[in-house]
Amino acid sequence: AYYLAWGGMMDAGATILFTLRENYLTRTVMGPEGGEYFHGIKYHIGLGYLTFAILTIHSFYLGGVELWNAGGDIWLAFNPTAGYTGHVNFWGILAWCFLAVMVVTSLWAVRRWNYRVFYWAHQFYILFLFAAAVHWQTAIYPIVGALLFFTYDRLVPYLNFKRGVVGKVTRVAEEIIRVDVPLQRAVNMEYAPGDWINLRIPHVNVVSFHPYSIGSFYRTTPSHATVFVKARGSWTY
Repeated sequence: AYYLAWGGMMDAGATILFTLRENYLTRTVMGPEGGEYFHGIKYHIGLGYLTFAILTIHSFYLGGVELWNAGGDIWLAFNPTAGYTGHVNFWGILAWCFLAVMVVTSLWAVRRWNYRVFYWAHQFYILFLFAAAVHWQTAIYPIVGALLFFTYDRLVPYLNFKRGVVGKVTRVAEEIIRVDVPLQRAVNMEYAPGDWINLRIPHVNVVSFHPYSIGSFYRTTPSHATVFVKARGSWTY
């Protein structure tokens, strides 16, 4: 059971790594397109479900053992004030509950029903990590590196003070704007209709980049890419 816990937390670290955008680490391992977000997110989803499965086996196995040792007394086995064992078990079950909320709300049906529920429930990873650390102090060791890498990735947009590319925004209709993005700094400037580009629009989300389909063609506008943004509800664009 303890090896399952370590395996689950190591898997959780890998899950975090695959949320990085323009991930140079995975690009080096998986090839030129390996670090692209749309490739990495597939592994993030799969590893996330695997993490939940491993930690569920760990939790229910040890929980059953502790309940057996307590003579079937749930209050004695999981009461954080009943002693060290109850304290450890309580925070372990709490960590599992936070993880369960993340997994359930990440299901396709929930995301399509209300993306805001999925997004905010996924922020429970902070509570999950906190509860896991209280449950067993060394539990977060396998994910410290991935967590620091993830934090750096989220701070990069704010640390990059040199803004070499300035997009041009034009309103073309009441709910539609046109954004022309210069491509002079791009590595591969060739693109076609149907390709997409990641943009960070603070009005949508101050941290995350969102993918937008390109509405122009490289042969006619080689100097820039054009996307059209339309308001759709109060959350997504």
